[in-house]
Amino acid sequence: MGYWGDVTATIDWCEPNYVHSPYVAEFWNTISNLSFVVLGVFGLHRSLSLNFEWRFVLMYLNVMVVGFGSALFHGTLTLVSQQLDETPMIWSMLIWIYILYAPDWENNPSHDIAMRWLLAALGVGFTIAHAMYSFVLAFQLLFTSLTLSCLVRIYTYYCQTDSAPGRGLAKLYLKSGLLGAACWLVDYHHCDSSLNFYGHAWWHFFMGFNAYYGPLFMQYVRASQLRWTPAVAPVITGLSTIVIDKQSTKLG
Repeated sequence: MGYWGDVTATIDWCEPNYVHSPYVAEFWNTISNLSFVVLGVFGLHRSLSLNFEWRFVLMYLNVMVVGFGSALFHGTLTLVSQQLDETPMIWSMLIWIYILYAPDWENNPSHDIAMRWLLAALGVGFTIAHAMYSFVLAFQLLFTSLTLSCLVRIYTYYCQTDSAPGRGLAKLYLKSGLLGAACWLVDYHHCDSSLNFYGHAWWHFFMGFNAYYGPLFMQYVRASQLRWTPAVAPVITGLSTIVIDKQSTKLG
């Protein structure tokens, strides 16, 4: 038994517990969350540097929260830490919905305020319900349905984007999400087979890129809407950002 005692979480993942450290239940599932934290920090830095709206700042902040919460969950396998992992994932989807649809009502302040309150209320409501009932299947179904529903909107923006590099950001978002989902499914359903390859850790790795490239694509779309002339620029091998040419300063 490790430092954190018996497993109280409703899920104990495929990785053997306390193999590499008595203080970390699932070592690789824990450190793989660096993907969320590092890319969240970088996305936050770029959002602030380019003076994007607060919704993008909030999104990348929450990506970091997801990473820290998931690390706590896999490091301890306690029920409380599991909720600190799963609840911010739903928060991310609610912020993502706002990012995707906010341009539709930017000229209607009352509508915008109403949607902010509605999404915030949904986030608070889910947090309370999840703390009370600790449901797993309902969380998984809700997260999956929210993710799939957002893909329709992403496809609309993709079709409206003429630039091949801009479209490439959307493709990276989709590819990383599909790879992550495949790794999660293999780990979840084939833990006892020869296919076990620490799939949940790879899920974290790919979903960190998914959580980075989704908002980045929408920043490209937003910059195009504002006629800022965005361009995609490489940072390091395998990672891109955007640069913009704009005359205005800080947005609301």
